[in-house]
Amino acid sequence: MSQVNLDALIPREDLFKQVTDESESQQQIRLTELRLDADLNPKKSWFFKTLRKADFQRETSEWKPERVAGLVKSFINGDIIPSVILWNWKGINYIIDGGHRVSAIIAWILNDYGYGATSKAYFGEINITKEQKKNHEKTMKLINDDPEIGAFETYERALDNPHEYSQEKLIKARNLGNMSFQVQFIKAQTSKDAERSFFRINGEATPINETEAIILKSREKPNAIASRAIIHSGNAHKYWSKFIGKEEEIEKLAIKVNKLLFEPELDTKVIHFPIAGSEYSAQSLELVFGIVNMINGLDDVNLKRKEMLKRDSEEILPEKDEDGTQTLNYLNNVERIISLINSNDSAISLGLSPLIYFYSYKGRFQITSFFAIVHLFLKWDTERRAAKNNLRFQQFSAIREQFEEFLLKYKNFITQATLNVGSGLKSYSRLSDLFQFIIDNLIAGERDEKILTLISGVPKFGFIKVFEAENKYEEDRNPSGKKPPKETVIEVVIQTYLNAKVLCPVCKSRATFESYNIDHILAVRDGGLGNKENLRLTHCYCNEEREKITDLKKMIEATVYNV
Repeated sequence: MSQVNLDALIPREDLFKQVTDESESQQQIRLTELRLDADLNPKKSWFFKTLRKADFQRETSEWKPERVAGLVKSFINGDIIPSVILWNWKGINYIIDGGHRVSAIIAWILNDYGYGATSKAYFGEINITKEQKKNHEKTMKLINDDPEIGAFETYERALDNPHEYSQEKLIKARNLGNMSFQVQFIKAQTSKDAERSFFRINGEATPINETEAIILKSREKPNAIASRAIIHSGNAHKYWSKFIGKEEEIEKLAIKVNKLLFEPELDTKVIHFPIAGSEYSAQSLELVFGIVNMINGLDDVNLKRKEMLKRDSEEILPEKDEDGTQTLNYLNNVERIISLINSNDSAISLGLSPLIYFYSYKGRFQITSFFAIVHLFLKWDTERRAAKNNLRFQQFSAIREQFEEFLLKYKNFITQATLNVGSGLKSYSRLSDLFQFIIDNLIAGERDEKILTLISGVPKFGFIKVFEAENKYEEDRNPSGKKPPKETVIEVVIQTYLNAKVLCPVCKSRATFESYNIDHILAVRDGGLGNKENLRLTHCYCNEEREKITDLKKMIEATVYNV
C-alpha cells in the first residue's frame, strides 16, 4: 500500500461530549477562508489550536504521495480547491469535510508525512511501520524535488534571505501567507445533526466503505473500540480513554494482539510473512474488525453490513460499552484464538506456517483462508472448552503433516473459493467447512485421491472444481527478458524455504522461527538433561501434548495401512 498517513496532524475530539440542543445558541461565524499562515500554521495559528476531527471520522490515510504533493502544488499555484466544511460549537471547529486537504498543507508546513516529529509523538516511533516511513520519505522527496513546490522552510528562508533565491521563488514566498482554502460552516444545532452532515457529505463525495461506516456508527461499542485499539497497537487516538482504570490493560492486550497478527513486519526478502498480511494495507481494517466480530459472536455484523448500515447506531449489536469491561472481554477472546494459530509465549500455540495457510505461492496474502482458519479454530476451541475430553486439536496435530501437504498441492481451492463465492467475509465459512471435511477424512485414514472424489460429491462444495485442482489460477508473468519480475523472485524464495522443510519432530509438519518451543527429547521427569543432545525444536502445542499426538498418529497410520 502507498497511502500517506496524516492522521496525527489534526487532533481528534469526541463530538458527543458536548451537551448540545436546539435551545443553546450558536455564535455566528464570519470566517470565509482559512489562510495558510494565520489559520493553518501549527507553529503560529490561534485558529489551528481550535481545529478538530470528530473522533468518529475515518483515518486520514487515504491519499497516495502523488495526491498529497499535487494538492500542495495546487494550493501554492492558487488553483481552485473545493471548500472545507466546518462546524463550530463553543469555539471548537470540527472538520466535516476536507480533512485530507487541510492535513496535506499542515504536513507540508511541518515536513511530516507520517514520520515527522508530530507523527512520532502520536503513534510512538517504534510503532511506525516501514511502509509508513517509506511513504513519508517518498512524499517528502516528491515535494522537495519539485521546482514548483519545494520544502515549506525554503519559502521562509527566501523571505529572510531574498538575495539567495530566484525572483519567482521570492514572489511565491511573499504571496504564500495570503493563500487560503474557502470555508463553509454548516448550521447544525446538535451533535447528531453534525454527524448526519458528515455521513451525507462523505457518502456523496468519497464514499466510506462498509467496514469503516459500521465502525463509525459503532464507535462506542466494544467491537469497534477493540478493533481500533488493535489496529493502532494501543497508540494514536485513544478511543478507550474514558474507561478509567482499564486503559492500560486495554492497551497491553491490543499491543499483544497486533504483534501476533502483524509481526514480523511483512518483508519478502527475508521470509518475514506475518499471519495477517501487511498491517499497512487496505485489508487490515476489514481483517481485524472481522475477527473481533467473529470471535465474539457477532457474525451478523460481519455478514449483514448493508442491512446494518440502514439502522441507527442504537439498533446495531452489541450494546454500548459503558466502562470498558466488554472491550477487555473482546480483546481477551481475540488474543486466545490468535494465540492458537501462532504465538511464541503460549503453550496452546500450534505455530501454523503463514506461507502454507495464508499466502499464495507468489506471496499474496489470502484473507479468505485466514478467516477460515480463525473460524475453524474458534469452533474447535469452543468444543474443547465445553468437553474436556475433546481431542480435536490433538487429532489435527496427528494428521497435520498430511493436511499441509494437501494444502500445498491444492492451494488453488482457496483461489477457487474466492473467485466463485467471494473474498473475505463472503466465503470464509464455506472454506472453513471444506478444511474441516478434509481434516476429518484424513483422520479417518483416507488418502488424497479418495478425498478429492468425496469433495466432488458434496453439493455445498460445488464452488470447488476438483478437475481444476492444479495451481493454474495465478497468472504467470514471467517475461521473455533476463530480469525476473518481483513476484517470480518471491515465488522462488518461498518454494526454496518450503522445500527446506524445518520439521517439528512430533507432528512431522513444518515449524517456524516465530512460534516454537525447545523440547527435551527425554523428559526431565525421566532424567532428561538440558544439554544440546537432548533438546529439539517443536511446536509449542506439540510439546505440551506430544504423547497423545504420537499415539493418535500411530492409530491413524495403522488405519491407512490396513486399508
